[in-house]
Amino acid sequence: MQVVDVGQSATFLCVISGSPAPTVAWYKDGAAVDTDDDTRLTLNDDRRQLSVHGVLRQDAGIYQCLVENSEGSEQSSGRLIIGGRRAALMTQGQYWADRTPPPNNPSAQYGRR
Repeated sequence: MQVVDVGQSATFLCVISGSPAPTVAWYKDGAAVDTDDDTRLTLNDDRRQLSVHGVLRQDAGIYQCLVENSEGSEQSSGRLIIGGRRAALMTQGQYWADRTPPPNNPSAQYGRR
């Protein structure tokens, strides 16, 4: 669990692998994350890391990383919970490195930074 003060940043990390290279998409509560619509949300160049800067109450919810290629798809998600003065990032559905995926299938590992 990652504990973040309200007003600070929360980071979601999706480590991916697969051949052909999978695409990466991010969702919050089932809706696609739009970094153009909310400048507090940023993705790094390869879309593997989503950051929420200046966490607000409305940022609470389920964040999901979905990776897909022609061989299949994998997803992982985490919940951002915001308390009175603190926000906690709790992950679920994690895909860990000790579970080696079959060749050519995409995989997702969800973590925190």
